[in-house]
Amino acid sequence: MPDGQAGSKARGAASDRAELPTWDLRDLYPSPDSPQLAADLDHAEAEGKAFAAAYAGKLAEMSGAALAAAVSEYERIEETLGRVM
Repeated sequence: MPDGQAGSKARGAASDRAELPTWDLRDLYPSPDSPQLAADLDHAEAEGKAFAAAYAGKLAEMSGAALAAAVSEYERIEETLGRVM
Protein backbone atom coordinates (compact mmCIF):
# COMPACT_ATOMS: atom_id res chain seq x y z
CA MET A 1 0.00 0.00 0.00
CA PRO A 2 1.47 3.39 -0.92
CA ASP A 3 2.38 5.67 1.98
CA GLY A 4 -0.37 8.16 1.16
CA GLN A 5 -3.07 5.50 1.46
CA ALA A 6 -1.82 4.21 4.80
CA GLY A 7 -1.77 7.73 6.24
CA SER A 8 -5.25 8.39 4.90
CA LYS A 9 -6.63 5.23 6.52
CA ALA A 10 -5.01 6.11 9.85
CA ARG A 11 -6.53 9.61 9.75
CA GLY A 12 -9.92 8.09 8.88
CA ALA A 13 -9.77 5.74 11.85
CA ALA A 14 -8.81 8.62 14.16
CA SER A 15 -11.70 10.75 12.93
CA ASP A 16 -14.10 7.81 13.43
CA ARG A 17 -13.01 7.60 17.08
CA ALA A 18 -13.48 11.33 17.50
CA GLU A 19 -17.14 10.95 16.55
CA LEU A 20 -17.90 8.38 19.27
CA PRO A 21 -20.32 9.54 21.94
CA THR A 22 -19.05 10.85 25.24
CA TRP A 23 -20.93 9.55 28.24
CA ASP A 24 -21.61 11.78 31.22
CA LEU A 25 -21.24 9.46 34.21
CA ARG A 26 -21.54 12.14 36.87
CA ASP A 27 -24.89 10.63 37.93
CA LEU A 28 -22.85 7.69 39.25
CA TYR A 29 -19.90 9.58 40.71
CA PRO A 30 -19.10 13.29 40.47
CA SER A 31 -15.46 12.60 39.50
CA PRO A 32 -12.90 9.78 39.39
CA ASP A 33 -11.40 11.00 42.66
CA SER A 34 -14.69 11.49 44.51
CA PRO A 35 -15.04 10.31 48.11
CA GLN A 36 -18.18 8.37 47.12
CA LEU A 37 -16.20 6.29 44.63
CA ALA A 38 -13.46 5.58 47.17
CA ALA A 39 -16.07 4.64 49.78
CA ASP A 40 -17.84 2.26 47.36
CA LEU A 41 -14.53 0.60 46.46
CA ASP A 42 -13.60 0.18 50.11
CA HIS A 43 -17.06 -1.14 50.96
CA ALA A 44 -17.05 -3.60 48.04
CA GLU A 45 -13.61 -4.85 49.03
CA ALA A 46 -14.70 -5.44 52.62
CA GLU A 47 -17.91 -7.15 51.51
CA GLY A 48 -16.01 -9.29 49.01
CA LYS A 49 -13.59 -10.47 51.68
CA ALA A 50 -16.45 -11.23 54.07
CA PHE A 51 -18.27 -13.10 51.30
CA ALA A 52 -15.20 -15.19 50.55
CA ALA A 53 -14.70 -15.98 54.23
CA ALA A 54 -18.33 -16.99 54.64
CA TYR A 55 -18.74 -19.10 51.51
CA ALA A 56 -15.37 -20.32 50.21
CA GLY A 57 -15.45 -24.09 49.90
CA LYS A 58 -18.98 -24.33 51.31
CA LEU A 59 -21.27 -23.83 48.32
CA ALA A 60 -21.64 -27.53 47.48
CA GLU A 61 -22.97 -28.31 50.96
CA MET A 62 -25.43 -25.42 51.19
CA SER A 63 -29.19 -25.81 51.09
CA GLY A 64 -31.08 -24.21 48.24
CA ALA A 65 -32.27 -21.36 50.46
CA ALA A 66 -28.76 -20.69 51.77
CA LEU A 67 -27.35 -20.76 48.24
CA ALA A 68 -30.04 -18.33 47.09
CA ALA A 69 -29.08 -16.00 49.95
CA ALA A 70 -25.41 -16.24 48.94
CA VAL A 71 -26.26 -15.46 45.32
CA SER A 72 -28.33 -12.47 46.45
CA GLU A 73 -25.45 -11.19 48.54
CA TYR A 74 -23.05 -11.67 45.62
CA GLU A 75 -25.39 -9.75 43.31
CA ARG A 76 -25.51 -6.85 45.78
CA ILE A 77 -21.70 -6.69 45.81
CA GLU A 78 -21.60 -6.98 42.01
CA GLU A 79 -24.11 -4.13 41.66
CA THR A 80 -21.72 -1.78 43.46
CA LEU A 81 -18.77 -2.98 41.38
CA GLY A 82 -20.77 -2.60 38.18
CA ARG A 83 -21.46 1.04 39.04
CA VAL A 84 -17.76 1.57 39.74
CA MET A 85 -16.74 0.07 36.41
